[in-house]
Amino acid sequence: MIGRKVALSSALLGGGQIIAKGLDTIALVVVARFLTPADFGLVALASAVLLIANAVTDLPVSDVLVQRKDLNPRDLDAAFTLTLARGLFIALALLVLSAPVAAFYHDPRLVPILCVLAIAPAASGLSSPMMVRYSRDVNYVPLAAMQIVGKVAAFVASVAVAYATRSYWAIVAGLVAAPVLPMLMTHILAPWRPRLSFKGARSIVQFAGWVTFSRMIVTLNQQADRFFVGGILGKTQLGYYSLGSDVASTATYALAGPVTQPLFAGFARIHDDHERLASAYLKGQQMMMAFVLPAGAGLACLAAPVVTVLLGARWAPVVPVIQWLAPVIALQMLTVPIHAASMALGRPQVLALRETLALVLRLPATLVAAAWFGIEGAVIARALSGLVIIWVNLHIARSLVGPSVMQQIRNCGRSLGALAAMTGGLLAIQAVAPAPTAHWPLVAWLAAMVAAGGALYIGAHLVLWSLTGRPPGPERLVLDASTKLIPALQRARSA
Repeated sequence: MIGRKVALSSALLGGGQIIAKGLDTIALVVVARFLTPADFGLVALASAVLLIANAVTDLPVSDVLVQRKDLNPRDLDAAFTLTLARGLFIALALLVLSAPVAAFYHDPRLVPILCVLAIAPAASGLSSPMMVRYSRDVNYVPLAAMQIVGKVAAFVASVAVAYATRSYWAIVAGLVAAPVLPMLMTHILAPWRPRLSFKGARSIVQFAGWVTFSRMIVTLNQQADRFFVGGILGKTQLGYYSLGSDVASTATYALAGPVTQPLFAGFARIHDDHERLASAYLKGQQMMMAFVLPAGAGLACLAAPVVTVLLGARWAPVVPVIQWLAPVIALQMLTVPIHAASMALGRPQVLALRETLALVLRLPATLVAAAWFGIEGAVIARALSGLVIIWVNLHIARSLVGPSVMQQIRNCGRSLGALAAMTGGLLAIQAVAPAPTAHWPLVAWLAAMVAAGGALYIGAHLVLWSLTGRPPGPERLVLDASTKLIPALQRARSA
């Protein structure tokens, strides 16, 4: 029953995330037509300040409440109070830091940008704590709806401001609009009369401390390089680097992100049964890799035509960034279930350890390479350090859950084999039939390549599944869902 709930919730969140990322992508394409790489670099600096401030003060109170056996009003009051205090603190910090950050980068435009961005954390801090009841019931329909609503708001704001002003304020508008409507929705979906109280806050903070620290390191890992790359290479190169990084991760995170919350909720139900948890961990890992891998590798294979079609020829320097980072980011999803398992086991310090190791491995390598070899060196160093981080994380998973490193790799063997077949096939097709130069023929060619890549991946997956005796796995899940969907569609058509 739990497994079915996790799978259904993952599918719902996945659908919502795909829609949300689709809106993000369309907004990015539209806005990129109006703005310059330097505009993206400027807002990347400001948004990095916001993200780091969020991470430094992050208190995952909802995770704490999900992990507990029972909820009580005192905990909900404390959760709301802590969340609100954090949001207001971040908003105040952005106001205070705006002038020093602008002076450091010699760009006074950062002052009003950071002041406006302060609205986002203040709005998020007003969310209803009662939303946690949906996570405890492994019901993520409301969260998926909020996701879509937030992205629609961001899309409308970004595109409208881009059309009206043709300035970097379009990106800022999207970042501010995204949290406001979802916050209002929380009070409609899970009404809660705000009561300020710190009773019970201590126990929440004690559990959340390690998670806060780990998320702070995660954000530093993801954003700190942008500060230094911007200082080393300038805002234009930072624009290419940050946009390429975002595009490289978009498809992967759109598919993988929704799985982590249901996995945590599911693991929390069985954390006392280590054997069952290990089995569930391997299944979650297998499912995630089966559906995520082709997105990252396919994007890397088709990066040049994708950038030409979506962003235009002036964004060509983004192509190598995507080609190096997209497949490594996809492979990193092999270790994503570690987060859910460590939280379910009440060992958030494991997250802090793995993120610290990742930061130590990645940041120095990226910055040294940027200083010596430019943006290309920074991207290659980040990709290679990412592969080392994957290997380290597989060892962490072994000590946490039990399966050996090779067992985890073999567990995803069919997906890795299908990935090799898809990548080889796409590269061979491009060698025989290179991409056209005219726009609409290029769009048609790209659509055909995406279809060919999907067919190659699915076909190879099914062949390997048959050769290994058709064991339980993602193939069986998809086939079972298909056999149920077709009769349902036939009944709907006849009705």
